[in-house]
Amino acid sequence: PRARRRLALQRVAHGTQEGRLRNQIASISLQNRHERSLVRLKHRCYSALQARSVFQNDDNAMADSAATQSRSSSPQVISASYRTDIPAFYGDWFMERVREGYVRYYNPYGPQVVSVSLQPQDVHAIVFWSKNYAPFMRHLDELDQRGLDFYFHFGINGYTADPAIRPLEERVPHPAQSIKVFRELATRYSPKHVQWRYDPIIYTDRTDEQWHMRTFAELARQLEGLTERCYFSFLDNYKKVARNMHRLDAALQPHDRSEEEKRQLALELARIAGNHGITLYTCAEDFAATGPIRRGACVDKDILDTLWPHKAQKLKWCSNRNKCGCYDSRDIGAYDTCPLGCVYCYAVRDRLLALQYYRKHDPHHDALIKRGPKEPPAQPSAPVTAQDSLWRVEGDPTEPLAQPSAPVTAQDGSGRAEGGATEALAQPSALSEMVQSNFLSQLERSGNDDSSNQ
Repeated sequence: PRARRRLALQRVAHGTQEGRLRNQIASISLQNRHERSLVRLKHRCYSALQARSVFQNDDNAMADSAATQSRSSSPQVISASYRTDIPAFYGDWFMERVREGYVRYYNPYGPQVVSVSLQPQDVHAIVFWSKNYAPFMRHLDELDQRGLDFYFHFGINGYTADPAIRPLEERVPHPAQSIKVFRELATRYSPKHVQWRYDPIIYTDRTDEQWHMRTFAELARQLEGLTERCYFSFLDNYKKVARNMHRLDAALQPHDRSEEEKRQLALELARIAGNHGITLYTCAEDFAATGPIRRGACVDKDILDTLWPHKAQKLKWCSNRNKCGCYDSRDIGAYDTCPLGCVYCYAVRDRLLALQYYRKHDPHHDALIKRGPKEPPAQPSAPVTAQDSLWRVEGDPTEPLAQPSAPVTAQDGSGRAEGGATEALAQPSALSEMVQSNFLSQLERSGNDDSSNQ
């Protein structure tokens, strides 16, 4: 009996030890399976990144092939540009891009380079942004002849009308001068083509609520019949904005207001705008979209479908920042390249840096900021959509785009005012030529002054 009990105990002990070993083996096997799964997941992620060409000098030819096959055939919207003032400073460069039929721009948050077709059949419309369209007026005839459609965002705040407030944007043209150019655009095309921007609204000791209501009322009175929309926003006090505004006098230091106070001012501006046939739209200010104030989209499908109903297509909502209502577009500009020096600007860290980029830019290069040689695509490509593998890497073997064989004449009913395509401004106006020469010479003088002061 003792032997049998001893043998039974040994079997139990052996079974327990064997169970522990089996559990350990199972645990190790499970861990190995997890590790293998992680390795496979890592390889899949790496392959996906390669397919999107996130890494520079990627020699994976399958990535480019997949990108080419997945491109959409629908035209795309071009933004020119909320990152810089292309009409005021880079009009010649932009027209060279239009003539060659493509443009490249750099992702501001990574090393990617994006190539976009500017062929008329690939462009739904171009959305221009500027505070000074006078230097760009001489290019409108050619854009019309090439069959490109576009509309304008025109920033007029009134800050430069008062010498005490002018330091906020001292190189922006006087409102009276801007309104003359505004009228030329609205007459040549239509009031629906030109969107007034009263932004940003800045609260300071010199620009309180009463100042904004007076200034807005005067501007709305002069713009009555020239536009149907006004976009507004309040100052976004980013770190670089706060740093630039800190250099101003104490009377121009920005003050914040509660959302309710901002809403009340916006409602008063909406009432004033309504008296002049203008509807007020927000720009990333959803809290103020109440009553007669509408939630705005600067790249707006409603505007596109109204102006060019024959080109209506499904567009994806694609915000550029929090609470932005814009639809998908390709912005071809670059940050830190606008030398206007508006202290409230979110797109420029330092004006001297922007002035350096402006002086170094090459009007014949395919990117606004020159980083290596031109790289035209191998052939005219279909537009790029947000879902596909759109990134191109510098160093891809490419060949130039074919030039358009003949200018394209704008068709009747394209959304332009009658006679506007080729007749209204057949030659640059005297105002445009005078403003352009004076503006650029003044810019160079101010740049030299800034360099000596620093």
